[in-house]
Amino acid sequence: MRSFTDLKLVWKVALPAAFLVGIAMFVTWQALGALTSTNDIADQILANDVHKAQLADAASFAVNSTRADSRDMILAPEEAVKEKYESQLNSDFKAAQTDLSALADWETDKSKSAEIANIQSLLTKLERMQSTVTGLSSTRAHPSITI
Repeated sequence: MRSFTDLKLVWKVALPAAFLVGIAMFVTWQALGALTSTNDIADQILANDVHKAQLADAASFAVNSTRADSRDMILAPEEAVKEKYESQLNSDFKAAQTDLSALADWETDKSKSAEIANIQSLLTKLERMQSTVTGLSSTRAHPSITI
């Protein structure tokens, strides 16, 4: 302690200030490292997870649209309106299959990929069932055709 009292006033101020500057530089270096790793994690989330969520949302919207279009097609009084809804229905099925295929390409988890493949097969079955309903709906519009 005696050696500290022998130092000049400039050194008594400069040594603690230098020590505090060193601590501040260390804290800044650690904070920049944390920000860099946080930035990498955010980039990964934005690049992968958000894109997968957008594809899943688009596929879900297309599947939900098929329900509404099939209902409207069945309830439509005129053949021209039925054909319009049938066209929309077919484009919705195509959009859902396209989005699900893209989602399967992006997915890296094997269990999620299997779920996507299962949904795609269910969508294909739904499309086949819907084509049967479409055929029945079209024959009802023509009274001369009997079932």
